[in-house]
Amino acid sequence: APPSALRRARAAAPPRRLCAAMAEAGASGEGGGDAMHRFLGFHCNFTQRDGAPCTRPMEQGWVTACGHVFCGQHAKEWFEEHDDCMICRDGPVKLVKMDLSSSSAGRRVKMALLGLSPLEIAQAHEIALHFWIDQKAFEYQQEFQRLEGLKRRQAGVQDMLKAKLQALDGSCAGLQDEQQHLERRLEEVGQASNRETEALQRAKRALQEAEDKYESLQRQLSADPRRE
Repeated sequence: APPSALRRARAAAPPRRLCAAMAEAGASGEGGGDAMHRFLGFHCNFTQRDGAPCTRPMEQGWVTACGHVFCGQHAKEWFEEHDDCMICRDGPVKLVKMDLSSSSAGRRVKMALLGLSPLEIAQAHEIALHFWIDQKAFEYQQEFQRLEGLKRRQAGVQDMLKAKLQALDGSCAGLQDEQQHLERRLEEVGQASNRETEALQRAKRALQEAEDKYESLQRQLSADPRRE
């Protein structure tokens, strides 16, 4: 029976979703065959420190008794310091190196099924199919978790930007109020300056009139014969 963790993962990617993914991968067009090959193949289950899955396609890899597969790099990186599966974390686990290439699988099937009864052959097919479905379901689960993490990060960024925009809006409102206050002050200063200018002009006209009167009086005095 498949491990409980993989059964839960399989529930996240029901057969109809797998069929839809197969149909998408096998859609007509250039590169469709490569997409189908990538989809059908096995990929490393290792989750990296940033939370992103490795998903490296594997020709050879390490398979745990709990049903997870790892590329050589990540198997060495993890199992040199741990004896449990980094996905399950459920105690020591057995590990075996396997050739997961399609060409090798074809040879193994021909040899492994020889001498088996039809019932045993059907059971072997069921186990192999369950293992493949479990892997695809796990890949969907990893991708779903990655997308959910990206959504949370996006929501966090949006909240941060919203808070900053609100703060900027408050600052802009304060600046607008200050600008309006300065504009009113400038208008008041301009009006006061205009009043001072008008007063100065009136003073100049009054001074000019006084000077004109003074000169007129001087001319009158100069022309008066009695003064002689």
